[in-house]
Amino acid sequence: MSKTDASCPNCGSVVEFTVSVSLVAVCRSCGSIVARGDRRLEDHGKVAAIIQTKSVFHLGQTGRYRDHPYEVVGHIQYRHPAGGIWDEWYLVFPGDRWAWLAEAQGKRYLTRGRKITHHMSIPKWDELTVGKQVSLSSDIHFRIQEFGIAHLAGAEGEIPFIANANEAHRFADLTGPNEGFATLTYNEDRIELFLGHQVTLAEVGISAETVRRQSEDDIEPPSHEAIGLSCPQCGGSLELRAPDQSQRVTCPFCASLLDVEEGSKLQFLATLNPEIKPLLPLGIEATLFGVKYTLVGFVRRAVLFDAEYSWDEYLLYEPTSGFRWLVHSDLHWSFVEPVNDVKATTSVATYKGIRYRLFQRAWARVLHVYGEFYWKISVGDIVLATDFIAPPRMISVEMTPSKPVPSGLIGDESWSFYQYSETVYSLGTYLPHEVVEKAFKIKSLPRGAAVAPNQPPPNYFPIFVAWPFFILVLIAIDLFHTFFVQKSVVHAWTAISILLLSLYPIAMIFHRFAFDMSRWADSQFNPYQSDS
Repeated sequence: MSKTDASCPNCGSVVEFTVSVSLVAVCRSCGSIVARGDRRLEDHGKVAAIIQTKSVFHLGQTGRYRDHPYEVVGHIQYRHPAGGIWDEWYLVFPGDRWAWLAEAQGKRYLTRGRKITHHMSIPKWDELTVGKQVSLSSDIHFRIQEFGIAHLAGAEGEIPFIANANEAHRFADLTGPNEGFATLTYNEDRIELFLGHQVTLAEVGISAETVRRQSEDDIEPPSHEAIGLSCPQCGGSLELRAPDQSQRVTCPFCASLLDVEEGSKLQFLATLNPEIKPLLPLGIEATLFGVKYTLVGFVRRAVLFDAEYSWDEYLLYEPTSGFRWLVHSDLHWSFVEPVNDVKATTSVATYKGIRYRLFQRAWARVLHVYGEFYWKISVGDIVLATDFIAPPRMISVEMTPSKPVPSGLIGDESWSFYQYSETVYSLGTYLPHEVVEKAFKIKSLPRGAAVAPNQPPPNYFPIFVAWPFFILVLIAIDLFHTFFVQKSVVHAWTAISILLLSLYPIAMIFHRFAFDMSRWADSQFNPYQSDS
């Protein structure tokens, strides 16, 4: 890549364009957005400085994707309409080919620009609805997961399009098969398509170690380093464990819910119920599935059927892996992680070839929050939550309504009359109490008698394998006794023993049936309950 130097029209400092396809570069001296015009450079105003998000990427970073080398030459940050920041990195490959690598909530998506053809069913902005199917070819179908209007929050380096400070960014994110991901951008009358898929750090040849080794500026890899702040209500000392991601935090002293602005400014929002405390203390660390997480947040949510039913959710954070959830419901535990490639209808969901049955659908409302969160959560927030089960796993689909839902409608089936602005898919895996206790290095977590929706049934396989073996042993003993001891026919005690042993696997079959009936007992879609 050859460099082109020019003077910033605002301050006169040198501005470098290293890529021929870059239309914009941000001046390092004054932060002006400098665009290439027909004959001269144009000043498009100043852009805010990049908010430090402790990403493993930085300008000048190099790596390989599918054996193709690349360099990070640009960086944009957008402010999400629901709060929070997401990063997009401008990657340049040999031959001035380029791609975007987006980072949000611990997930990464690599996409390239694609030409929109007449074979594609691309919706217009006013036609967008969550869940709408978008055909990108005759056999590739994506679904709209989220759409909204973000704003340019910061930029550095080079960018392949003309950008203006605080410019509105209308977008729609789509998910497809095999971790497929696509973004549609709507700028005035022009629609652009960026197509790719979710990637891991390993797939793009990057790790925290290589970042430190390659960085000329000695950029530190992500860490659990916390930032200390003071509550604006009571003056109590607060500690942000994920300062680059946190949008809400609760004061542990006065139970104030505080808004976090750029990780350093706190604003009072509301006073919460100080009597509600999490079972697991915030700040505790746990190793689950080989990753060491820090517990940073706690949410209590509820749905309303005949009565209000509540459960607790614990937010786990690790800088490289992002956020995960540990759900505590009916004294059972599940580890929850975000997924994309889910096909869901009103009655069934499919993920990686596994079919999940509909268990329940209801409005879920936030009752209490404690700790810090990566979005602007508030008490009273409502989503439509749908759970599908295939024990020991559960697929959850949460849809955020575009408009507030009146409290009087919570508990009925008015969900079908609403439009939604975002859909979030997650995969929950049942965790035995022993696994949770070992992960957090605690003992004697309370056990529940009820069967969890995704709780696996007891393992009866050894019983059914052993049963015919014991039958054969009894028959062998009887035959030996008959021919070599008393020369008699089959003894009555042998027949009785075989009968009693046969009752045991039969009892296990009935127990399995009762176990499954107990699982579905509280489900509104109970297959064992007659509609009449």
